[in-house]
Amino acid sequence: MQDWKFSRIRLENGLRVIAAEQPGALSVAVRLFVAVGSRYEPDNLAGISHFLEHMVFKGTKKRPTARQVSEAIEGIGGQLNAATGFEYTNFYAKVTPEHLETAVDVVSDLVLNPLLDPAELEREKGVILQEISRYEDQPETHVSLLFQRLLFPDDPLGRPIIGFRETVAGVRREDMAEFLGFHYRPQRAVLVGAGRLDAGQLVDLAKSYLGQWPPGPERPEPELKATEGGPRVAVGEKPTNQVHINLGVRAYSLWHPDRFAAMVMNSVLGEGMSSRLFLNVRERLGLAYERLREVNPRLVYAAIRGFGDPRTGE
Repeated sequence: MQDWKFSRIRLENGLRVIAAEQPGALSVAVRLFVAVGSRYEPDNLAGISHFLEHMVFKGTKKRPTARQVSEAIEGIGGQLNAATGFEYTNFYAKVTPEHLETAVDVVSDLVLNPLLDPAELEREKGVILQEISRYEDQPETHVSLLFQRLLFPDDPLGRPIIGFRETVAGVRREDMAEFLGFHYRPQRAVLVGAGRLDAGQLVDLAKSYLGQWPPGPERPEPELKATEGGPRVAVGEKPTNQVHINLGVRAYSLWHPDRFAAMVMNSVLGEGMSSRLFLNVRERLGLAYERLREVNPRLVYAAIRGFGDPRTGE
């Protein structure tokens, strides 16, 4: 397999464009990242980043219906999706190489021209409320949220990315348009293309579809408000056939030189069937079917999760 060839350029409006050329690939993927997620939301609009990610697929000025949006990519055999995190939202298209322009066109259209139709917004609230219900029915998700709140009780990082029922229900179209207009700016965005593509073509397409995207005012970064002090415990009760446990500590930041050592530790402890957790918790003691471990520099914590007997809590 041939090596990847990387190149990077910044457009005049601040948008960064990154190309990863792989001539032997049979497809090309395009992602448009915007540096905004639940960490940047006010308390009363918790979940609006994720809600907005849903809404852009409901129609744009160029493609007014959800079907037109999806068929623009799926109609040529591609894939179209998006995801919201704590600190970023990304819009994704994967197509065959001859459809690179269509991929850039569609992801750009989603970000720049969403209609945010009020009727669609009200309908989508019901979808997201059902999504919240689904998470509430998953104990493994609930225990992770309890763990986040222990670490960040007074910080947006301690909230679920999807938000809460009351905050989602209260989002208005004006709130969403204002949030989009402030945070979705080119100096906070990165267009990435990977696969069988030409870097020069990707840059030309970025200029064509995103070059007129006007930059906005600079944004102060939120201050991290993490809990300091000794051990803390949170317990959530739910009638299930298993106990779900998270055990974790504050870990290294993304920029700490020892983060790679932490990744090695993570592998030794719980990655794969030869790890210590797997061999001891599952194979030797037979206490659990699933064991998870994570070193997550973005959220500066490490977590281990196991399952046990709800009658004993052990």
